[in-house]
Amino acid sequence: MATNFPTSLDNSTSLPYPSSGNFTNAPSLAGLNDNQNDALIATQTKIGIGASTPTSGKFLTGTGTGTSAWANTVPAGTVVGTSDSQTLTNKTLTSPTISSPVITNATISTDLITGYTTSNTGTVYGIPITTGVINTAGTINGASLVASSVTSTAIADSNVGRTKINWSTFSNNIKSTFNTSAPALTNSDQDLASSGLSLSFTCSGTAYAFVTVALGISSTTDFEFQPEIRLGGVIQAKYTPVAAAANASSRPDVRTFSYGITLVNGVNTLSAGVFLSSATSPSWQIGAGSISAIVFGNVTA
Repeated sequence: MATNFPTSLDNSTSLPYPSSGNFTNAPSLAGLNDNQNDALIATQTKIGIGASTPTSGKFLTGTGTGTSAWANTVPAGTVVGTSDSQTLTNKTLTSPTISSPVITNATISTDLITGYTTSNTGTVYGIPITTGVINTAGTINGASLVASSVTSTAIADSNVGRTKINWSTFSNNIKSTFNTSAPALTNSDQDLASSGLSLSFTCSGTAYAFVTVALGISSTTDFEFQPEIRLGGVIQAKYTPVAAAANASSRPDVRTFSYGITLVNGVNTLSAGVFLSSATSPSWQIGAGSISAIVFGNVTA
């Protein structure tokens, strides 16, 4: 007979226990020694060679063909298997490939989430996303958008209608006034803000103003006058006529012109001005001048 190991475990048949009254050939002492030697050799072959000493909390691990060692540390919890259904806690996965996962209440701390190349649809916080575009109405409110995050190129033609404009504050963008006094005029440059020909716009950011000034001035002789548009008292533009104004029985000559001006963030004061030359006893009346402006931009007052 021979040892059963490592095909199966030995038993009292392959390794019998002789009694004190047995002869050395019943069972055969030589056969018994052969079986024991075979079992010892098979056990050594199974375990392999290596001088490591068993240590608490270590696995006996195969380290090569015919070699082993007490090496890897036994985890405190359950050993993780490759095909077992197990719940893992406090694990760190480095560059893993996870197929068809279901992630519940996860915190994702990454600056970039790339789409899966086969399927370009998904949902983030209940917001459906298709090919990188959020296309469901009402999924993002205004508080979620930072300044200048939506550019004009991102808005389709005709997609902003009258109902989307807050007309209750749009009156801040359109203003006009007449002169409420008629101070004396001289042959020089004059800022007419003190007469009431002044408008104030408080802008949130840069804006663009389309300004119109009209002045009616008379003189007892032919004269020259040029209406002006001023910002903060500084001349931005003036109308230069082709010919001098003609005296028509002292009736006022009216000149009107418009000009576009860039407004800055904060308070902007627009006013009318005039340049006079060669005038004799120039005069004007209350209500003979006006200034109006339409501002394109965010005007708060």
